Amino acid sequence: MISFIILSHTATCDPGFSLNDLCGGAGRMDLLARTIQASLCISHGIRKDVTCYLVMSNDPRGRIIRCTGQELRRFNPDERSTAALIKKALAVPAGSLFRETSPGIAIRVGGLAELLHDLMEGKDKEKRKIAILDENGDDIRESEDMLCDLYVLSDHQNITEKEIATLNAYQPVRLSLGPTVLHADHAIVLLHNERDRRIRYNSQVTMHKAQ
Repeated sequence: MISFIILSHTATCDPGFSLNDLCGGAGRMDLLARTIQASLCISHGIRKDVTCYLVMSNDPRGRIIRCTGQELRRFNPDERSTAALIKKALAVPAGSLFRETSPGIAIRVGGLAELLHDLMEGKDKEKRKIAILDENGDDIRESEDMLCDLYVLSDHQNITEKEIATLNAYQPVRLSLGPTVLHADHAIVLLHNERDRRIRYNSQVTMHKAQ
């Protein structure tokens, strides 16, 4: 199981946003919808082993929306319907625990620190590896540490110094996808592709050694 954490700095936490103005009035909600699709969608299916978290900081209390591939139902791979699921989640009163708003979608209040505490401080925390996408990081094609459990990406704005400080407490790997800065959803697709290739190669090597 792997997770993608998307840090959103401008997307509104107000469920009253218009589905006809995702780029403007909704604060780049279009980008968040695309990152969910890139994290979870494959041709004619869903990645069952992936969870995508949207950490939305454009509100004093913050919101975290969780999309769990294994539990999603009736999920359509288009921007508008995905944004509608976010809109529905934001309309549900949220507390400190996740509350399901539709199959596979849940919401809670909180921010990056609370989410990382939940994900990294459990009984299996020593087995979890976290990576930050950083243009100055190690090239994923050469890194021996690219197969991580959690990948953290930002929206169209850079990760803030406060967020970096929070992440540094967990000694993250820093990975680069190449010399060109990409949109978050495109970066997720490339991460998936590299992971798929590595996992298949490692499996083939293991099978060969066993013969």
